[in-house]
Amino acid sequence: MYDYVLQIVKRRYSKSEIPAKAGMVALCVISFLLFLMLVGTSMGAFMLIVCALCIVGTVFVFRSYNLEFEYEWLSNELHIDKIIAQASRRKGNVFEFSKLERFELLRGNESRYDNVANNYKKYDYTSGLKDGDIYVATVYCKGELVQLFIEPNEEMLAAIKYFNPSKVFV
Repeated sequence: MYDYVLQIVKRRYSKSEIPAKAGMVALCVISFLLFLMLVGTSMGAFMLIVCALCIVGTVFVFRSYNLEFEYEWLSNELHIDKIIAQASRRKGNVFEFSKLERFELLRGNESRYDNVANNYKKYDYTSGLKDGDIYVATVYCKGELVQLFIEPNEEMLAAIKYFNPSKVFV
């Protein structure tokens, strides 16, 4: 019934990252203009390298802003992979919900890391939006008890409740 559930959550970034993107583009333009001004001098080759590094860095920074998380529920295990720029996939972690300690909704007036134990390692696989329904799970990953922050859809919530009815508090 709930042996396999798939969900993709797109990471959203705040408006404070827009100046960082604009700064990277401005740095590329300035380095290119300096290269054009110094093309006949001994510094021309150096500025060509600086310009190329700026462009490559900007491409990688812009690609990292296009991030998605794939939640894959497989028989009481949650596999989370990162998809970068819809092109490359990085295998994420496997969380053993068979050893779930607690799963609950993070209340809207709480900060993401308020009211959770500080001695746990924390994994944040949410969209980054403050108004989303964020759930926190205290669960095992690689033999270690961790805090997991996710935004499951209704089908995934039903699967988690189905396999762990006494430890889900929503």
